[in-house]
Amino acid sequence: MVVTALPARLLSVLWSAVSPQRFVAVNLLTGSLVGAWLGATWATRMRSTTLNRVLAVLLVVIAAALAWSHLAGGELLIPTIVLLYGVVVRAGHGRRLDRRDAAWRAAAGHGA
Repeated sequence: MVVTALPARLLSVLWSAVSPQRFVAVNLLTGSLVGAWLGATWATRMRSTTLNRVLAVLLVVIAAALAWSHLAGGELLIPTIVLLYGVVVRAGHGRRLDRRDAAWRAAAGHGA
């Protein structure tokens, strides 16, 4: 998925806009790939019934969290970037998200 998503994104976003945040992108990408590798390794060692139960519980927990917070799955990446790295996320977002961004930055101690 990353192999196709990254080139597609780079065609629609200028490299000069992404370049200053490459540390954040590399960290998130590395964490995602390591997590996927470990998860796949763990899943292949489980019995099928156990794996199905674990996946069912995880899906219910994720659905409940998303329903409770009224967020889409992709919006969970934005607070991670703002809180962990203090990056201002503005490109392509409306005023409502800008207000959330200020709140996240303030909560993380990065100022508004």
